[in-house]
Amino acid sequence: MANEIATRADIAQLTELIQSLIKQNQQIASNNPSSNEEFLRTRHVLKMLNVSPNKLSDMRLKGQIPWKQIGDTFFYPKKALLDTMRAKTHQANTEV
Repeated sequence: MANEIATRADIAQLTELIQSLIKQNQQIASNNPSSNEEFLRTRHVLKMLNVSPNKLSDMRLKGQIPWKQIGDTFFYPKKALLDTMRAKTHQANTEV
């Protein structure tokens, strides 16, 4: 295997490529707001909503709360859950 020497031009080209990739990654991240979204696991949502595991499963199946599944684990977007809770609280207050 022959020894290869990197020239200044090679290093400059590599530096440009790395900077370009970093910039692309930042643009992708800024265009994807959900990348910064906080998700809760089932045990936290059960406490937050004060419901049983069966009730939470029923709410998922009925589409009453947003969720995502990775493998056997369910994740719930915190902001969407809070918005849903606020809307239901507002509905309950206006019905009285």
